Amino acid sequence: MKNVTPLFFLLVLFSNNIIRGQVAAWDFTGLNNVASASATTFDSNINSSNLITRGIDAGPSTGVNSFRTKGFKNEGISISNNDYFQITLSASTGYKLSLSSIDANFNGTATFYAAPGVTSQFSYSLDGSNFIPIGSPITSTSLEMERISLSYIPDLQNVPSGKIVTIRYYASGQTTTGGWGFYSSSPGNNGLSIGGTLTSLSTEKSAMSDIITFPGYSYPQNIDYKNYQADDIIYDSNSLEVAKFIIRDGGNTNDPDSFGTTLTAITFSISNYSNIKRIAIYDGTVEVGTESKSASSVEISGLSLTALDGNTKVFSVRVSFNTIVTDNQNLKFTIVSAKCDSSGSSFINEDAGGASTDDSGDNNKIKVYADKLIFNLDKLPVSVYQNRNFSLQISAVDINNNTDLNADNLITLSKETGNGELTSETGLMHNLLSGTYIWTDLRYDTTKPFTIKASAENLINAISNSISVNNVLSVNDILISHYSPHYSGTSDEYIVLFNNTDGDIDLCGYEIAYSSAEGILPSAKFAWTKSNLIPSRKFRLVASNEFVTAGSVTSKKANDIFSPFAADSGQIAFRLTNGGDIIYAMAYGNITQYKFGLSTFNNSIVSTTGGAYQLTASGNSYIRTGDNNRDYLLKAANDILEIPNSFDSALSSTSGNKDSKLGLPKEFKLNQNYPNPFNPMTTINFSVPKACFVTIKVFDVIGNEVAILVNENKSIGNYNVKFNGSKLVSGVYFYRMESESFLQTRKLILLK
Repeated sequence: MKNVTPLFFLLVLFSNNIIRGQVAAWDFTGLNNVASASATTFDSNINSSNLITRGIDAGPSTGVNSFRTKGFKNEGISISNNDYFQITLSASTGYKLSLSSIDANFNGTATFYAAPGVTSQFSYSLDGSNFIPIGSPITSTSLEMERISLSYIPDLQNVPSGKIVTIRYYASGQTTTGGWGFYSSSPGNNGLSIGGTLTSLSTEKSAMSDIITFPGYSYPQNIDYKNYQADDIIYDSNSLEVAKFIIRDGGNTNDPDSFGTTLTAITFSISNYSNIKRIAIYDGTVEVGTESKSASSVEISGLSLTALDGNTKVFSVRVSFNTIVTDNQNLKFTIVSAKCDSSGSSFINEDAGGASTDDSGDNNKIKVYADKLIFNLDKLPVSVYQNRNFSLQISAVDINNNTDLNADNLITLSKETGNGELTSETGLMHNLLSGTYIWTDLRYDTTKPFTIKASAENLINAISNSISVNNVLSVNDILISHYSPHYSGTSDEYIVLFNNTDGDIDLCGYEIAYSSAEGILPSAKFAWTKSNLIPSRKFRLVASNEFVTAGSVTSKKANDIFSPFAADSGQIAFRLTNGGDIIYAMAYGNITQYKFGLSTFNNSIVSTTGGAYQLTASGNSYIRTGDNNRDYLLKAANDILEIPNSFDSALSSTSGNKDSKLGLPKEFKLNQNYPNPFNPMTTINFSVPKACFVTIKVFDVIGNEVAILVNENKSIGNYNVKFNGSKLVSGVYFYRMESESFLQTRKLILLK
């Protein structure tokens, strides 16, 4: 700007056509009918032409102290017209240009600006070809234009050197031949002035750039993911835009350097990423960088997205979706790392400000729309037990079997095929809850196979597989043949089940439950919800680890994995799921309360010596009836020689090591007492091949009953009983075992 005296400077400040911070101005005093005019004020740090020029349809016309044309006519304003005045502004190297305002004074033929007046509008371009209107057209009869602000236009702020700003003026009046143009009323009064600043740039690269989410971005809502499942993202046709970001060179500050910011790689943290198949970055409609598979953290490299010095750059994120998704989950993208080209400005910190997308409400929410019902296979039994509860789960799903969590349809279960009756204490009609309903009390009353149908309005019906029906197991049909609590953590904790029948047994609908030594309420440690057969006289190894190592046995593969018991004493039952009939029960360690559930049972005989004990099951409870220690159930760690599983051979005899053979009797047997003769104690061993009532009595030589040793129900097993003859005289006696059709008598001699 030219030097002026203080007094003149004060006059300039109060003149309404001269503004502070002028970078260019034109005083048209003395000009008339000229093709172009040089600026009278032109910042020394602008290196573009200082001329105001004309479009080809805005030729010069007569008018003193003016830059005027008759070419504006009254044909309206269009940026495609060639009737315009034009100036260009470009910062010199080492500077950047920011424009703030336009002021102008006019003059012309009176009829041209007669009411309603002349319509005026400015436009700008950064490439000299594509022009953008500034504000809206203004129609006025005034010869003094109200100041136009440019500060709100981002394109005109911090324009780097080498970038030329072109500004054009258009007008349309009330006649076709009247003259009109910029006018200076006296020397020193500018007809046109441009306000702004030129800022000297530092040679140091700044580190103030950032990345923000696009203001006012409209996120997709309730996304029907099935429409976007591409393996290779292509713009629009098979993917969805889910986010838009802005790179801001210098952030929200006046960047002091002359460099732009170039993003080369970006890393997102993605909430609910498992719904996404592929993710890509787009610059407009062009994919940039390296498309990536989805993960909780995804880096996309190979980018070259540049925000020019003092400017911005927009980019978007597009995704495709997996076949399997979770309904109602919102996607959220958070920038955790942004890398830039070292030749330009850099980001304010590692995450460039850590911008996150908005995942509130329905923004970027995945939606599943159900069109059918399905039975959930992990809850659908292959077989059930007659008149015993079984479970079944139904869900409302879409074509990809994803559950619609908003589905609340009324579901009706019915028997589709079969001769029996399907019942439920809670009813066969229920509304879905979060797209699913689970029955736990279904029953079927015959032993013939059947199928189930689930139906609901507006959804395709579901038909189950054929379900077989088994007779309910009896007590001791399944035995716990081997058990180890834990000697060294859970690695040697296991239970071995044994099929004690002549037919296959399906474990579906049964569970292993545990109660503490104090009789605290039991909890299921493992439940079979699918068909799992144990062939006749074979085993199934259930353990707390995939492989069991104990004693002499290493890495024995388990057939099922249960939750660890982690207790040195306790009570275990194999029973129908959810507290049904107990098929086999045992206790181990030091038991203080023989109890399984809410009822207390016979505590008259309490173990204080440890070991394992079979308990007599009855319905959903059991009792302790005697000191029937089955030592093969529980071995000290060093004594464990074998642990059978489903791959081991079935039992063919009762001989062999107790740790590998059950020793379960196939027939009634009464063994000879030992020692014999005796004084006064002897032991009698006997075997019971099935659950039944057993008596063992002692008689003298003339048939008088002198002692009752056993008089109770016994489970299958091998037993021993002590006989004390201290109150009898020496002599020959007889002991007799009787059960059902079995009767056997043996002789014993008391010798004092």
